[in-house]
Amino acid sequence: MVAALTFGFWRKLLSRSYDRTLWVPALHNAFLPDTARRRVYDAADRLNIQRNRIAHHERIANPRQIKQAGQNVAGAIRPQAEFWVGTLWNEIQIARP
Repeated sequence: MVAALTFGFWRKLLSRSYDRTLWVPALHNAFLPDTARRRVYDAADRLNIQRNRIAHHERIANPRQIKQAGQNVAGAIRPQAEFWVGTLWNEIQIARP
């Protein structure tokens, strides 16, 4: 079931419309203490936009924005995850044809 959910679904859970019903009572616990919902939402939104551009074979003007947005989302969950995304990104860049 979880695998069938779109990235947009997860991004939407972080939106302001769910601030009182999901973020305050529960979702904030998935992130580092004192993480602002808006910060995570903005990063997830940028990542979702870039993901959609890739899926639709559109030109990516600044690939570093994808890395930064991914690191921001992952880093809000765990600092080591932010480092991992950066490392993974470097491996992807090396493997590019």
